[in-house]
Amino acid sequence: MLLSDFNSIINLPRFVEECLGEKGYSFVKLPIYGWLAYKKEGGFLQVRDAFEFGYDNRANVLYEFIVKKQPHLLDSPITYSEQAAKSLQSSVLERFVWKSVWKLALEHTRTGNIQHRGRWTPVIEALKQMDVYEPDNCLIGVQTPKIVDIGREIRASKGWPSGPGERRFLIPTFYAPNHLSSIDLVASLDDVNERSSNVYMLHKRGWYGYLDKKIVASPVDSIFFGGNTWSPLCKPWTSTAVELADNLTLSSLLRIWSEGDGVNFSDNILDRVANSPEIGNLPNYIAGLTKEQMMTLQDKTGARLMDAWKKAKEQKVQINNVTFINRYNEYWVLYKGKEERFTNFTISINTVKVHGTKADYHCTVNHEESSLPVIIEDCPLSTGVKLTARIQAKVFELGLCIPDICTKYKRYLGDVIIRLNSLAKVEKVDEAKKLEPEAPEKTDAS
Repeated sequence: MLLSDFNSIINLPRFVEECLGEKGYSFVKLPIYGWLAYKKEGGFLQVRDAFEFGYDNRANVLYEFIVKKQPHLLDSPITYSEQAAKSLQSSVLERFVWKSVWKLALEHTRTGNIQHRGRWTPVIEALKQMDVYEPDNCLIGVQTPKIVDIGREIRASKGWPSGPGERRFLIPTFYAPNHLSSIDLVASLDDVNERSSNVYMLHKRGWYGYLDKKIVASPVDSIFFGGNTWSPLCKPWTSTAVELADNLTLSSLLRIWSEGDGVNFSDNILDRVANSPEIGNLPNYIAGLTKEQMMTLQDKTGARLMDAWKKAKEQKVQINNVTFINRYNEYWVLYKGKEERFTNFTISINTVKVHGTKADYHCTVNHEESSLPVIIEDCPLSTGVKLTARIQAKVFELGLCIPDICTKYKRYLGDVIIRLNSLAKVEKVDEAKKLEPEAPEKTDAS
């Protein structure tokens, strides 16, 4: 269990207010990273997860207390595990160590010296000569002999790159203010995110730079021009109008527009898109858009994008030299250069609940412009054949459409659906406690 796993299942508002008696906090739950509490203290925004209320060195104690004695403080009750307690403690301590390493490197930036242009120079002065943006207030850490020694100690188990002395700058990314998501170790500030060595990664890289009033195009830009790179993780922490750098590419603008709902941008992003010199490449960047977003973009730009969007949404899987395609709410077959329709519907698997040797598939059936939820129960895990029969019956029962399945390839349907939904969430259900499953929420067809 990682710290973010526990932060995702503990109900932090209840824990902070009922258990700890702390008041005045607001709360946000981030995808992957879980719950965070925040409030202004002394003019600064303070952000804490469950472990930062005095449990940084006692994560296993908090885990045991909550799971065994206060399970009502969990959004999803779990069974206590000694192994989970140990791995959780390790995850929280690892974060503590790397935050300490970065703080040590940052302190050296403020007060230390570095070899620069053939002589020892105060780090701040060297950064000024490199044209770093506001070097007195930057987030760049510089290695010290002590950090090199730490690197030698943890290299084998934690992956510190060989020859750490050859790389001298530590560059962080964040998932919340002052909360590290990753640390890069680089030889040159121009190499950030291109030839960097990642020495710490909680899940994935967050945003580079100070969370500011400006979104910049790259990590290097955040170092030399200020501002921060875009990440959806920025959204809860931006309250003022956000400027967009002039050199943002068309793909970057589309990503920010599609992910930045709720953020107040000073520019109209769609105006920037419509006037971009890259507008001819627009069909190359629309795969991640929803249908509603694609239609809005089409109306704004006047470009005809529906066919390109459908094509970009296609998923393919090959079974026994036959290629199966998920093509906008229909499955198609490609065999020996010829295409034919396989089904007039598709299945999106939302969650697979495994109990023993069987599973309940919580799905969405998609047909043309409509979607309906369905649960396909007690399917054997070892084969997709019985899943095929259950699917046909369920689609018919829903009344969404009369299922039209090409008989020549019918035996493949269950396996095709499973392969095309390989990223579906899987949950293990205790057979003795298995309850009647609830109907899944209705899912948008796009």
